[in-house]
Amino acid sequence: MADTNEAYLKLITSEYSTKPLFNAYAAAFLNMLSPDVDMYNSFNGLFNIDAAVGDQLDKIGQLLNASRQLPMLMQAFRQFSMMSITGQF
Repeated sequence: MADTNEAYLKLITSEYSTKPLFNAYAAAFLNMLSPDVDMYNSFNGLFNIDAAVGDQLDKIGQLLNASRQLPMLMQAFRQFSMMSITGQF
């Protein structure tokens, strides 16, 4: 979500709120920083495990040194499949 700088500009104390040069400087400074803040805030969505899909899961898995493959689960699934196919169930 894009950050509007109005909330920050309202925090300027009464001593400087009537000074147009200070307000212009503060607005210019906040406008310069605002895209960077928005970019850093978007990182939360990039590394959200609950919302990750596809390649995003692979990248998070590499960071955490975890694989998307579950060997024990796959082995149990294969055994269950073979048992149901051969009628040993």
